[in-house]
Amino acid sequence: MEQSANYYFKIATKKLQEANEELFRNGNSVDKKQVCINAHTAIENYFKGFLVYHEIEPINNSLSSLFEQCVAIDIHLQKIEIKDVICSNSNYSLFTKCEELAAITACFEAADNIDTYFRRINILN
Repeated sequence: MEQSANYYFKIATKKLQEANEELFRNGNSVDKKQVCINAHTAIENYFKGFLVYHEIEPINNSLSSLFEQCVAIDIHLQKIEIKDVICSNSNYSLFTKCEELAAITACFEAADNIDTYFRRINILN
């Protein structure tokens, strides 16, 4: 495998932290699109890390494909709501829904829920 699972998990954790810091920044200058991009990047890397952890090379980078591959390994991941997150297939210029609070919240919560689940099943420390 090209990269280790920990490589992907470190990126994911860092991007989730950056999304969290931006989302809860004091004042009205929250960069909504940046929250979405960081959360989306976190989700993508959590999924890639999960696949590599299970010795599977990710087939492609679309969240829907990565999600399907991960659910094939662990059916419990289906409980994490990501349908509102799959909005652009990583083309960040198309993040048009990122101005809506519901989209920002959905993206951040999905990333946070994945992080929580992976910690609960001891994939992340």
